[in-house]
Amino acid sequence: MDLFLPLFLLFTGIFFAGDIIAIPSLFIAAVSTESFYLILTIAIGATLSADTLWYVLGKYLKKEDLYALPFLIKREKVRNAVDALFKKHGLKTVFLSRFVYGVRLITQALAGMHKIPFYKYIAVDALGVIVWFSGIALVISLIRLTLGEFHETILGIQIAAALILVILVGINVLGKKLLQLKNGKFFQSSEKR
Repeated sequence: MDLFLPLFLLFTGIFFAGDIIAIPSLFIAAVSTESFYLILTIAIGATLSADTLWYVLGKYLKKEDLYALPFLIKREKVRNAVDALFKKHGLKTVFLSRFVYGVRLITQALAGMHKIPFYKYIAVDALGVIVWFSGIALVISLIRLTLGEFHETILGIQIAAALILVILVGINVLGKKLLQLKNGKFFQSSEKR
């Protein structure tokens, strides 16, 4: 019960803000806690939920309404290119949009608008989401491994520095005693005690 609110807020953040929230959350979970796979599952679920919402909105959106947006009114070439892309490569576009920052939401809406069957859409979108987050998880795991090795390396350097310091102090003390011995002061200082 203690985790419900933070996990709900995380789901909501990923649902509305996407990877801007998901990637740092995954990194923090991987570095500082053992809940990495829980956060990864929430990120996948929230992303698929948001994508589905945009798909459904796109399904009920008319092309004329979309193309009436101010930045698309005078761009007939862009509209035609988008239509041709979705007619020829609709599912590929859905999959690949996962890896191009900034086009994910509009692609989901366009997939719905171009009437890609939902079962095909959700299968390809889920595959894209899983591949995307698996890649992120791999990178984060490599960073975590590297940080662990870095920590071990720093520890080794600290131990080596401490040993060098002990050796140098020992050489200094021994050198002073040898100099005293060579100058005859060693025996004099011993006799005075």
